[in-house]
Amino acid sequence: MSLQKNKRTGKESFHTVHLINLTSIFMMLCAVLFLSSCSRASEPLVIWTENAELASYVELFNTQNSDIQVVIQYKENPYGSLPPAKDEKQPDLLIGPSHRNNKVGQFLLPLDYLFKEQQLSRSDFYQPLTDMGFTADKQYMLPISFNMPAVIFAADNEPLIPDAYALSLDEIRDAAASFNVQKSTGVYTKMGFAPLWNSDFLYTAAKLKGSDFQNTDYGLVWDKLALQDTVQYLKNWTLETNTSTTAETDYQFKYLNIPSLKWITGGESLFAYTTSSELFSKAPEKLQDIDYRWLQQDEQTPIEDTVVFISLYKDSRKKRDAETFILWLLNADNQKQILEWTRQLNYVSDSFGICGGFSSLKKVNDQVFPVFYPKLMGNLPQESELAVPAALPDRWESIKDQVIIPYLSDAANTTQEDSPSSLEELLAAWNKQYF
Repeated sequence: MSLQKNKRTGKESFHTVHLINLTSIFMMLCAVLFLSSCSRASEPLVIWTENAELASYVELFNTQNSDIQVVIQYKENPYGSLPPAKDEKQPDLLIGPSHRNNKVGQFLLPLDYLFKEQQLSRSDFYQPLTDMGFTADKQYMLPISFNMPAVIFAADNEPLIPDAYALSLDEIRDAAASFNVQKSTGVYTKMGFAPLWNSDFLYTAAKLKGSDFQNTDYGLVWDKLALQDTVQYLKNWTLETNTSTTAETDYQFKYLNIPSLKWITGGESLFAYTTSSELFSKAPEKLQDIDYRWLQQDEQTPIEDTVVFISLYKDSRKKRDAETFILWLLNADNQKQILEWTRQLNYVSDSFGICGGFSSLKKVNDQVFPVFYPKLMGNLPQESELAVPAALPDRWESIKDQVIIPYLSDAANTTQEDSPSSLEELLAAWNKQYF
C-alpha cells in the first residue's frame, strides 16, 4: 500500500501497488454480475451507480436471492443522467449522490408507501436525512449513507484539545495558535493549523458560518453577509495567529510536504482537516496514534454534500424486485452482513462503512460500526446535531471546485495584492462554459 497526496486539495488516499485498483474491481464485477444474471434471468434488475462498493453488495444479494438477479451499470452521475437516452437500457434503481434539484422528481416514483405499509420505519433513520429525500411533499429518495467533516491530531496532543467530541472554528484556531513556535526572526518552526492549507476546509468554514448556498428558481443564491463574515474571519485567523498567508504557505512548503498523518504524529502541526470517509478508510494500524473531532458550530455539524440516496425509476418494469432490493439494502442486519462480507472478500479495503460513509440507519452506526471501526466508540453521529445541505444546482461539484473554493482561497489570502474577483464574477464566467 502507498499513501499519495492530491496536490490541489491536500487530501490523501491509499493506492494498492501492483494490484487491481478499486475502479478496476468495480468494472470487473459489473461484467461478472451481468454475465451471471444473463445466464439465470432474462431481465435482471438494473442499478445505475457510481459507487464502487455496491458491486460487492450486489454479489452478496445475488447469492441470497435465486429468483432476483441484479446488475449494475456504471454512471458517474446517476441522477444527473436522467432521463435515459433512447437507445440506452433504462435503470430500475438509482444509487448515488443527489443535490435534490426539483427536476429529479419527475423521473422517480415516490416511496412513501414503504413507510405507510410499515415495511420501513422512519424512526430507524436519521430524520434530517430522510427529510432531504422529499420533493413536493413526496419521498422520492431514501438515504443510504453520509459523511461528516473532522480534524485529526496526534493522540499525545489531546491535552491541548478543549472538547472530547467536537470542535468549533474558534476552538481549532485557539488550540492551533497555542501550538505555534517562532524564532526571533519571525520564522515559524511550529504552526498548529492554517485554513488555506486545505481548500475543502475553506468551504466547510463557509458552511459553518452560515453562507447557505442553495439552488432556487433564480439560480444559485447565498447569504452574502455570512460569506463576507467568513472571509474576514479567515483573514483575521491568519493575521492574528500565523502572521500572513505567506508565512502559512512557506511553512507548508517547508514542513508539510509529507502525508498529514506523518506531520501530525511527527509534531510539525497540531491539526489536519479530513472527513469521516477519508479518515476511516485508512488501515487501522495507521490510526493507532491519531485522534479526531467533528467540526461544529452552535452544536451543529454540516454533513458533506454528497449524501448517497436510492430511488426507483418511474418507468421500471421490475418494481417489485426493486422494492425487494431497497428493503434488503436498508435493513440493519443485512448491512452488518455487508460489512462482514466486504471485509472478508477485501474488495474495498480502502472504503469506509456503507457506500463509503456512515449508514443512514442509526442502529447500524451505534451498534455495528464500532465493531468494525473501534475509534468511533463514544463519538458517533447524533441526530439532533446533523445539519444537512440545502438543495443545490446541477454540476454543484464543478461550481464548488471552480467557483466557490477559488473565491474563498483568493479572498482569504492576506498577501494578495490584486483585488480578487467577486463570487458573482466567477460564477458568471463558469456559466459561460456550460450555457
